[in-house]
Amino acid sequence: MATPTATPIPSLWRTELLHPPVVHFTVALLAVAAGLRALALIPALERRFPFLSNAARLNLLLGVVAAWVSLWTGEGAEDVVNRLICDPTATHRHSEWAEWTTYVATAALVGELVSLRLRRWGWVAAALGISAGALVLVTGHKGAELVFQQGAGVYRPSPGCQEFE
Repeated sequence: MATPTATPIPSLWRTELLHPPVVHFTVALLAVAAGLRALALIPALERRFPFLSNAARLNLLLGVVAAWVSLWTGEGAEDVVNRLICDPTATHRHSEWAEWTTYVATAALVGELVSLRLRRWGWVAAALGISAGALVLVTGHKGAELVFQQGAGVYRPSPGCQEFE
């Protein structure tokens, strides 16, 4: 009697599986950084809670690092995901928003570091940081469309993707 050969279980360390957890950290960190930065712009709150600016900077720093890692894992996941979804251009749109979010967040971090040294232009860094927080929400929405509508995760489209015609 022949022994059946089992199909090996794929590794959990694939970029298409690493992308979602890294992205969720990115979304949380950049959104919290934007919220803290917005609160720190209110003079009464900044005087009462002087840690707001530093907390915003720390979240922004960690969020920028996570955003760059998210871009890297997203690029690795794109080829796999495009084989599963009905509209492969959806990953491209999501990727474009992710790149803009990362660039703006990185510019905000540079602005924060410059404003620490020069003690001016902090409002530019704050505006960029809040903008990055808004962009991360749009990027997240595009990612949710991939997962919940296109078949990259939760939703399984019909054969031939008839519901998209």
